[in-house]
Amino acid sequence: MDFEKVNRITKVHHYKKKGFSNAKINRMLGIHRNTVRSDLQKKPKEAIFWVKSLTNRERKVEPYKETIVNWLSNEPELSAAQIEN
Repeated sequence: MDFEKVNRITKVHHYKKKGFSNAKINRMLGIHRNTVRSDLQKKPKEAIFWVKSLTNRERKVEPYKETIVNWLSNEPELSAAQIEN
């Protein structure tokens, strides 16, 4: 599980309870203002389940992974742009 995300969400809520503005929180934590807003919409306890759901999702590349690996092993000089075509 990605504890950094859970920790970040907890910190955002902590600073908000202390009275800091969203702009101040994003500067203090070095995250985008939209991330602060998004994190405030999640309750800290819900954040654990949200992060767990991220690890269970299948990546978009998974169905094509075997094909891409074959291309790269057969033609190591190919660039990503050439493979995309």
